[in-house]
Amino acid sequence: RMKSFLTYRIAATLQLLVFFFIALFAFPPRDYIPDNPPPELDTSEWPDYFSLPVLMLMIITVLNDGTLCSIGYDHVKPSPHPESWNLPVLFIVSSALGLIACGSSLLLLWLCLDSWNDGSFFQTSGIGGLHYGQLINVMVLKVAVTDFLTLVSSRTQQNPFWSSNPAPILWFAASLSLSLSTILALVWPIGTLDHIPVYGLARGSSHEIALWVWIYCIIVFLIQDCVKWICFYFVNKYNLFDINNTKKMAQMQKDLHQEMQNMNPLHRTSLWSRLHHRKKGTYHEQTTKHRIWRHFDPSSSSTSVREKDPDKLQG
Repeated sequence: RMKSFLTYRIAATLQLLVFFFIALFAFPPRDYIPDNPPPELDTSEWPDYFSLPVLMLMIITVLNDGTLCSIGYDHVKPSPHPESWNLPVLFIVSSALGLIACGSSLLLLWLCLDSWNDGSFFQTSGIGGLHYGQLINVMVLKVAVTDFLTLVSSRTQQNPFWSSNPAPILWFAASLSLSLSTILALVWPIGTLDHIPVYGLARGSSHEIALWVWIYCIIVFLIQDCVKWICFYFVNKYNLFDINNTKKMAQMQKDLHQEMQNMNPLHRTSLWSRLHHRKKGTYHEQTTKHRIWRHFDPSSSSTSVREKDPDKLQG
């Protein structure tokens, strides 16, 4: 669960930061206004740079983080090897998921900005041009849906997303979050937020644009999951960042811990006798002895340690 959380958090942060940074400088909306704009296009709405209203970003964050809290009760498949941290692999997989989501958002932003130009994808597919307020709602819906689908991919780690069925509480939180995101994108009233036009997708002529956004997000999600699997495949095959040896070392530590727990009590007493000096030492020395003993027998409490002390037994 911790790996799933960190993988998602890194990917989601990378997606949003890189997306807004590139979109701010590389996609000025006014540059995409056609030379001969149609009468229904209000060119005064199109700003010099792209941004999303703060309120909409807060809504996305609250909904997705609320869903993320439910991952603490999610179903997980235990690893056949003891878990151990390998941060380079974690960052590689997270970056791959985040960059794909970021690239797909930039692609959709370009398609929406270019929607009024002849020969654009929106014109040839019959969707038509989007008002700038509709464009904002399209990007809000896309970011919200992609963020959650990234969580679905990250929760299974090296396995495909269908390998583990989410817990009912995660299903409920996800359904609530995605439903609210879609409804808000559809019925948001026409107006402005932070001097940015907003326009509910259901209030224009292109009612099916929300469906196209969902289909687009699902395709991106499938690509994400395939790339994630490919990353884990090559990392394990070529032992990148010593990932296979990391698993072996964790297994050895587990075996050693189990061996110490199964040690004969007489051997434990003998070991404690060698570690314990008859002469009383300082508090630091006594604490160090207890720490050494607890290293060999982590399951023992401070009470059981005192009971195993030969001096205490003789007294």
